Amino acid sequence: MKSGVRLPFIPIAVDYEYIPLSDGGLDVVCGVAKNLLTGEITRVWRDEMDRTPFFEFGHSAMLIAHNAQAEMEAHLAMGWAFPTNVYCTYAEHMNDTNEADIPMGSSARGGLLAALKCNGLEAREATEKKSVIERILAGPPYSDAEKIEILSYCQQDVDDAEALFWALFNRLSASNPHYLNQALLRGEYAKSLAKMTRTGLPINVPLHDAIVTNWDTVKGELISSVRHYGIFDNEGTFKYDRFATIVESLGASDIWPRTPSGQYSTKSSDFRRMTGIYPQMEEFRAVYEAVASTPKASPFPICSDGKIRLGRREFGNRRLGFSTDNTASVGFGAYRSKTGRNQPRAVEFLPASASWWRTLVTPPDGKAIGYFDFKSQEYGIAAYLSGDQYMIEDYLGGEVYIPLGIRSGLIPVGATKSTHGEFRDRVLKPVLLGLQYGRQSEGIASAIGGGNPATYRADLSLAQRIYQQHHTTHQVFWDWVAQVAQNAYLTGSIETRMGWRMLVGDPSTRVLENGRWQEYGTKPLTLMNWQMQATGADIIRLTCAALTTAGVEVICPVHDAILFLCDLSCREEVGNLVANIMERAALTILGARIPVDRQWVLPGDNWRPKKGDKMWAVVSKALEGNSALKGIK
Repeated sequence: MKSGVRLPFIPIAVDYEYIPLSDGGLDVVCGVAKNLLTGEITRVWRDEMDRTPFFEFGHSAMLIAHNAQAEMEAHLAMGWAFPTNVYCTYAEHMNDTNEADIPMGSSARGGLLAALKCNGLEAREATEKKSVIERILAGPPYSDAEKIEILSYCQQDVDDAEALFWALFNRLSASNPHYLNQALLRGEYAKSLAKMTRTGLPINVPLHDAIVTNWDTVKGELISSVRHYGIFDNEGTFKYDRFATIVESLGASDIWPRTPSGQYSTKSSDFRRMTGIYPQMEEFRAVYEAVASTPKASPFPICSDGKIRLGRREFGNRRLGFSTDNTASVGFGAYRSKTGRNQPRAVEFLPASASWWRTLVTPPDGKAIGYFDFKSQEYGIAAYLSGDQYMIEDYLGGEVYIPLGIRSGLIPVGATKSTHGEFRDRVLKPVLLGLQYGRQSEGIASAIGGGNPATYRADLSLAQRIYQQHHTTHQVFWDWVAQVAQNAYLTGSIETRMGWRMLVGDPSTRVLENGRWQEYGTKPLTLMNWQMQATGADIIRLTCAALTTAGVEVICPVHDAILFLCDLSCREEVGNLVANIMERAALTILGARIPVDRQWVLPGDNWRPKKGDKMWAVVSKALEGNSALKGIK
């Protein structure tokens, strides 16, 4: 046995070779399984496979694979049940190397060969792997010699997964008695990802095609609609210096995330978070994301059944006659972010694109789409993790922004959302969100007065009062934030209750590279919000796993929300089940329920939110007269 820890399961390393199909399914070519305790190897071609897997997959066994989502998709394609226990070496490697100094770019670290190198294990040449993959994808018939070569290649992946498993398991379980249980929960998410890929996102294909084939016109109208920001030049080019001027005029320089080169970040997750604090930038963000993510016409990965499926870009491109070169995909991008959240590319993940794109999302006849969102999840997580009773009381009361205004003297006692809703959304909401991201008094003043020089002195005085009031009232929360950061810097890592971990470096670490000082430590602002974001990711993964087990057709998670499909006739019953599972997932991790908002999209309607209406009007103008617009609300 290669482990010093006794395994409660029989470890079986498995790999399949397959050909993706235009309907989003897989045509399984062959498979190899290896019992890691006995060394027994089973190699089978497709025509030798039966109605059940060719290896032990019940309660006594544990399937091991790199990027186990693919193996779970193969099980769906074969009509097989999922294995009871799944250990995904990709997920564990991404956790192990989160923010680590690794010998390759962070975007490439998830591959099997990269994972082997990171663990000091021998790896094949990437060119060798590529040539066999190309032959597999070319399809049958395969000669006897090719079958032997493909099975040997498949077995090599199994051998590599075995070596990687022992390297990860021996090291990570030695210091964490709960490690295997945590890893198996992440393995459950691999099953969910496979089912989500199979379910797909139903869309209005003719409308999608009209936008893509007229993209230059649409893009021009979108850029023209935000000329007043002064960030795009006359040629429609985004100018970073102008964007920086806007960010600084908002007083946001202290909290706006930056790139390694020091520029203000325009990454989707960062931009969306900042527009929650600075809503006046939302209109520009919507246009920027649409234009930046799709500088040229680029179809979403639509399969032959009219559904978007991540990882199938070649089918979406081929359908409209676009090039199938450079259609590489990260799929759902599971575990690619520091916090463990999915990080798919907006070019293929429609929910990450500008909100007007959601006009395309509509359920098939007889079906309904549910969009269930945790209410103010980040605030609730902060309240329960810190144990701040004032925050918990506000959260349980259903309103977290108005109390801040009352305590700070901005609005009278007895004020409500109905009496002071505009002030709540314009001032209190961005102020509170900013405080949770470390915003200082100067930034709060800009939010209150809109950056008006004539009122800045009075705004700053008020901001200092709000800042002090929040730190006084919520001292328990701020003490907890300081303790989390101190422990992270002392131990060199930070971790959630479910075992998602990030390595932490001294914030003063600076290295001179190419004449510039680069900061490589972990910034305090990163640690300030990490626990809330990473715990939120844990809750979403657990929710997806439980929903999959319950038979719910999950389409995908969307940050703190779940998008799912169900029969129209039983949507209330399914909706109650989904909401209950979401709240119980939060209860399991936090010890408290996080309530859920419900939204339904019914046949004939679409998923576009109200904030996307203005941009959709611009897109509609560009498509004026196109038959695809008929009946679109």
